[in-house]
Amino acid sequence: APGFKNGFPTIGATNNGAELDIDVQLDEAGHCYGVLVPRGATPPTTAQIIAGQAADGSAALFGEVVVAAAATTATVSFTGVEGDAEYDTWITCEDTKDPSNLMAAPTKVRVVTGDNVAPEFAESFPAVTSIGANTADVGAMLNEPGRFYWCVLPVAATAPSVSTVVSGADPAAVDCGGPIDNDAAAVSTDGMQGLTAETDYRVYVAAEDNSAPRNVQSGVQSVAFSTSALPPAFEPGGAPE
Repeated sequence: APGFKNGFPTIGATNNGAELDIDVQLDEAGHCYGVLVPRGATPPTTAQIIAGQAADGSAALFGEVVVAAAATTATVSFTGVEGDAEYDTWITCEDTKDPSNLMAAPTKVRVVTGDNVAPEFAESFPAVTSIGANTADVGAMLNEPGRFYWCVLPVAATAPSVSTVVSGADPAAVDCGGPIDNDAAAVSTDGMQGLTAETDYRVYVAAEDNSAPRNVQSGVQSVAFSTSALPPAFEPGGAPE
């Protein structure tokens, strides 16, 4: 039966949260098969791997590749994986003889797939605090490290798109800000300026993570609020109006 060359199987060049490559090298020509199952799941048998099945007989994510010659890298490719997920990849191979000789046992490669999932706001965020007559703070906390952008508009104005909030280019916006970094462990805030007293506003917020490339939320979140009244004016030597 064939054997793996030192250092193989191993994660290949593609691991983007939707596709995953596992590279193999053998000590002779052969054919390799692999399945992808959730981390910690019961290992499938060799026969199940070749059939593209998990240990319970259900269909698993499956890939296979012909290895043309000894010490030649070939790639078992998987599609349809979930991003930012933990998997066990089980790989087995056979040689080119007839009948073929199978490896005695499959080999496991632990994988954390690439992050292609946009961040989410923690419960109760985004939020508006420290509301005054002409200023207020917008705060956010994410479920993973990232950053957020915001634009504040009159409450009746048309909602901006994510790209508009990120660019800060909405002509109806009173103020925009960002990027504001957030490490997912605490609230990050930024100040909104130029507001009018006793006026209804809505602040629109969009976030992205720190992956390369960054994963941007598909929609904006918004919070409505109203500014407070101006403090009473004082006449010199007199009572407040």
